[in-house]
Amino acid sequence: MTPHMTVLHVDDDPDFLDVSSALFATGEAFETLTAPTAEDGLRLLEEHEVDCIVSDFVVTAEGIPFISAARDFTADIPIVLFTGKEWDAVADDAIRANVTEYVQKSGVDEIYAVKRHVEQLAAARGASLVLGEDRRDALSSVAPVSSLAVSATFDGEWELIGRYDWTETEELGVALVEAVESYTDEDLETFEPLFESIDAEALQAVLEPRPFDGERPGIQVRFPYRGYELVVTSDGDIGIRPL
Repeated sequence: MTPHMTVLHVDDDPDFLDVSSALFATGEAFETLTAPTAEDGLRLLEEHEVDCIVSDFVVTAEGIPFISAARDFTADIPIVLFTGKEWDAVADDAIRANVTEYVQKSGVDEIYAVKRHVEQLAAARGASLVLGEDRRDALSSVAPVSSLAVSATFDGEWELIGRYDWTETEELGVALVEAVESYTDEDLETFEPLFESIDAEALQAVLEPRPFDGERPGIQVRFPYRGYELVVTSDGDIGIRPL
């Protein structure tokens, strides 16, 4: 059973906040707090126990991204970056803030995908989610974050269509398109360029193991492509589901 979660949604577009509040209110598992500015979001973090943050790329009056300020405030709350900005425009800040998910928005409809991501985070945390206690301690007794993320990702509508080996010489972008080609049984020549959906080089840079740090477990990037939503994890898993 999905545990109760308090979700903080920060966005300077009131339409997204209204839709988010209405959508999360449809079930008993979520309470939604909304904030139109980074400052309001930080104030709510101070005043409430928050279990997940959904945030557009908003900044404080001093120019500090809210996701960075929120991560400084709390080290362990999952952050879903829900923004219209391209990944390469926010990648540095997203990595520094250790965001859990990235969802690119082109309209209000993508909030449904965001809700699914939050539900998966809730399911992954399961009985280990204990409000008012240290969440890092609560998660320490269950599987590593990477295992939780992958198992949640490929539940339900998701289908695993490939696994990328970081030791391969083939570029990740090529492997992604080939996996989609195989899944859809469509001719690769009919595909629009992947760069119209995401910067494949930036995607690889954010997910691949680093020479000095090694593997980077628990990172996922999701983006729309050819009428589907794709997910790529730092474990190399490639998944797909209809938008």
